[in-house]
Formats: sequence, C-alpha cells, structure tokens
Amino acid sequence: MINIAVVGSGSVFSPELIIGFAQNADKIGPITLRFIDTDKPRQKVVSGFCRRLLKDGEWPLRVHKRIGSYDKPDSLNAFMDAPGPLPKNQPNHVEIIDCDDLGDCLNGVDFVLLQIRHGGLLARIEDERLGKKYKLPFTETISVCGFSTFLRTYYEYEKLGAAIKKYAPDAWVLNFTNPSAQLSETLSMMGIKKVVGICNGFMGTKDTIQELLGIEDGTYFMNWRGLNHLTVVDGIYHEGRNRMTELLEKLPEDYYSEFDKKMLVCLGSLLNGYFQYYFNREKVINKLQSQPRLRSETVKEIDALLLKEYKTAKTIPDSLAKRGGYGYATAVVNIVRAMCMNEGSIHYAIVPNGVCLPSLPQDAFVEVPVYVSKNGVLPIATTDLPDYAKGLAISLKSYERILMKAAKERDKRGMLEAMMTHPLLNCFTIAEPLLEDCLDINRSYLPDNLHTG
Repeated sequence: MINIAVVGSGSVFSPELIIGFAQNADKIGPITLRFIDTDKPRQKVVSGFCRRLLKDGEWPLRVHKRIGSYDKPDSLNAFMDAPGPLPKNQPNHVEIIDCDDLGDCLNGVDFVLLQIRHGGLLARIEDERLGKKYKLPFTETISVCGFSTFLRTYYEYEKLGAAIKKYAPDAWVLNFTNPSAQLSETLSMMGIKKVVGICNGFMGTKDTIQELLGIEDGTYFMNWRGLNHLTVVDGIYHEGRNRMTELLEKLPEDYYSEFDKKMLVCLGSLLNGYFQYYFNREKVINKLQSQPRLRSETVKEIDALLLKEYKTAKTIPDSLAKRGGYGYATAVVNIVRAMCMNEGSIHYAIVPNGVCLPSLPQDAFVEVPVYVSKNGVLPIATTDLPDYAKGLAISLKSYERILMKAAKERDKRGMLEAMMTHPLLNCFTIAEPLLEDCLDINRSYLPDNLHTG
C-alpha cells in the first residue's frame, strides 16, 4: 500500500492526479490518497468528483497536449484522446480519504504532494494589478508576482515544513506550488532532505520535438536545463546524433508567438516561454498594459466554472484545457511510479544542482534531467548553460536566495535588496514603493514585525 498526502487537494487539477494514479495502480499497487485543503467546501466538491471518476470504473480518458506557444492558453491547450482507460469492472485500487487535521493527513505517508495557492486567486489578482500599476512584465512567477507569491507562501511553508518533519520525516516531498524551485529550495533549507520540485514546462517542448521531428517519446534525450521557468534546450539526441539544427530548420516562422524564429536559430536553442519576459520585455509590457483584463481574472472565472461542473461531472470537463497548468499531476504520477517500480527512467525535475550547472551553487535548486529509481531522484549532468542564459540565471538565483534569507529573518531591508537584484525590478525608484505595496496587499499573510522599522 502506497500512502500519499495531497496538501491543497481542492485544486482543480486534483482529478488529473486521480486519473494518473488509477491508470498506474495495477503496476504500483493499492494507493491511498489523503486529501486536505484549508477551503473545506472546495475540498468536498473536488474529492466528490474524484470519487465519481473512480466509481465509474471506465471513463473517457483525455490527456493534455500543448503545441507551440506558451502565451495562448485558450487556443493552444487541447485535450487529446489517449489509450488505456480503466477496464470495466476493474477492482478499485485507489482510495481517497478526506482529512481535517494536517497531522492525520501526513502521518507516516510515503509521499507528500504540495499544490497550494496561499491567498487564492484573489491574491494573484492583486499581484498582477501591481505589475500593471508599475508597468512591469509580469505573470504568476515573474517579477512582482513571483516576489509576492513567494513571500506570502513562505510563512505557510514554515508551518508545512515543520509538520512534514514531525509526521512524515522519511517521505518524498513533491512540490508543485509556485514558485516551485524557490519553495522547494526553502523546504530543503528547513532540513527536509527528500524534496523534488515539479513543473510541466518540459511537456510542451517534448510535444514540439515529437511533432516536428516525427519521433516517439522515450526514443530521444533533450538536455533541458536551467532554473525553473528559465530553461533552454540546445541538444536533442536521437539515434546517435544531435537533431537540434534540423528541428530549428523545421520550425514554422510563426510557431512561437513569444520569439522570432531568427532569434532561436541564432541562439541554436529552444527557449522556455518565460524567457519572453526578459528577452522581449518591451513587447510584453505593451501587451499587458493594453489588455482589458488580467489573466488571473480569467482564471478565477474558469475555476468557478470548473468547480460548478465538478459537482455533477463524471469525466474531466473540456474547460480545464483553458485553465493552464494542466499536466503537473502527470509529471508527479510518472515520478512516483518510477520510484515505486524502480524504473531507472529519465524525467525532468527541480533538484539540488550538484555539479550539473557549474555556474550556479551546488546546493541551489535547478531544473535538469533526472534519473529516477527506488534510490530516489538523481540529477544528470549535461553541459553548463550557454552564455546568453548564464548571466540571467546567476542573477535570478541570487535574487531567490537573498529573498529566502530575508523572509526567514523577517528582514525588510533584505527584501528590498532582493528586488534590487532581480533583473526586472532593479530600479530603486520602483522597488522602494513596490515593496511597500507588496507588504500591504499581503499584510494578512505576513508576520507583524515585517511592517515595523
């Protein structure tokens, strides 16, 4: 029996977890998922929907596939029919238990899955409003939004980290709460040794490679590496050769709306879509300033619709494709399965650097290829980051670590220093009032002594 705690189970993506584990339970063995969420009504709706998915025994399984651009979630995220739904009348090897107490949820589990959004979407909306107010490039984990999200979530993670150390000290902790790398590194600094950060960004790149080169998943290796939301791929190794140049030649001119094909060819790389906030800064700012509504406001409406549908639905609603982020749970399930079955397979995850990227500290959390077996998650060293990405990664990692230290010490001056280190925020006339605004909108989530002195 595998016991898994799902902290933040009210997420609209929890049903994907259920589908993934149900598909793999015949290989992994019986699985118990302990659900807990601070929003109890939401937890009840989502867990009820998940139980219906299991009870039906056979459902039209659909998986997420993203091709090309990152910034068109409504048009470019799609569901694809997939083989392998649960056979009819298969014994139910997955059980869901709703928990009210965090200790009961965590006690003795094998895995802890963290998928919380502290402050909810209302806090995210406030973050994005600040980005627009100060005319910054922004999205959920970028610039002021990433700063604000980390800051309010850090103090919740202090509590979660202490609870994990007390009730589940030997569990693997898989974190897909954003900003994933910064919070995963935070847990590691708190003394939790088996922490892995999860992001689904690599899935879109794999889809691109497979579509344009006509090759199957599992037959090639890509040297995806960097920081979370700042990764590059300049090697696609298939049948003994690097097919990167061939892939770039086959890219249609308008394949990525974030980047000009000429830039990608010049750099010899595929870039994580989040590079647009640094390499196309003015274009992004102009676009954000001209938008009549924030992305977070749209997401809030989609969430409300999904939760309404979840009350009676028996399969995943198509509207989930518009949500963005679908695919995190698939990455989690794949890593859990690889550990439980001692697969010795390659995945992509956020782990301590070691010697993978020599330009970054060895204990810094980076996103790289990993080898997963019963012995854990081991980083695979390829090559250091190319020069065009190296300096940006160094400055962003410095920002992350200064902010982590400042949050731990409740140090406002350190928080301002972190802002001044961030390449999108390092203007004192912006950073000083912006910090005060960030602290003000997050006042209810922060320790009181942050607002003195």
